[in-house]
Amino acid sequence: IVASDSQSTEDIGVRGTVKKIFRISNKLVWGGSGFGNVISDLHATYVSSASKIEATYDPSDIVRSLSFPVLQKHYEHFIQPPGEELQSPATCGIVCGFNASDVPFILEVASTGMVTHYEDKGFCAIGSGGAFAGMANALLAHFDLPNKSVSTGKLVAFRVTNAVIQASAHGVGPPVQLWAISSQEGVVEIDSDELKVIEGMVGGWQQTELESLQIFMNSDGLNPSELA
Repeated sequence: IVASDSQSTEDIGVRGTVKKIFRISNKLVWGGSGFGNVISDLHATYVSSASKIEATYDPSDIVRSLSFPVLQKHYEHFIQPPGEELQSPATCGIVCGFNASDVPFILEVASTGMVTHYEDKGFCAIGSGGAFAGMANALLAHFDLPNKSVSTGKLVAFRVTNAVIQASAHGVGPPVQLWAISSQEGVVEIDSDELKVIEGMVGGWQQTELESLQIFMNSDGLNPSELA
């Protein structure tokens, strides 16, 4: 599951709504954070080399070789005008999919051009809301998420992303963007109708948690003061 917010913020502080997750092929999807023109160039590069990425057993090398020249091109032409607030073309991304053996992978493309595997962790977050997303995901880790279904993953991804949107002071905003990728159905963008259903299910999940906590706290023999 790949999820994102939809807010962009221009240098002058004007906010807008943009697409942040992109289909590379039926086996590959990626999300970008940073400057729009850098993301556009990265996307075009990934799409043109989709077959090469799919044909490798370790896509990190090919993704690195594709990403680095694009980032370098934009960085080397960047000028920081004296006396102006610091700006940067720094851009990062997450590339997900299935390799030549149909084994899933998660790669972080850092703004430095470094590429890191995250399959073992089963989770990766980037951008201004990345730290919030990491914390939210950690609070749900007890649900044993790596062994849950794609449907469950949609609920968790929506809940985490929506929590980031609500908690972050700046840089992120609604609506939630959500994509699923599986060996059976390939890359699928979750449409607005299903997102509404997922949002309702997440609300029900949160209500059930609240009721469960109340039941637990009202259980016979439970005295929080004795546990202190």
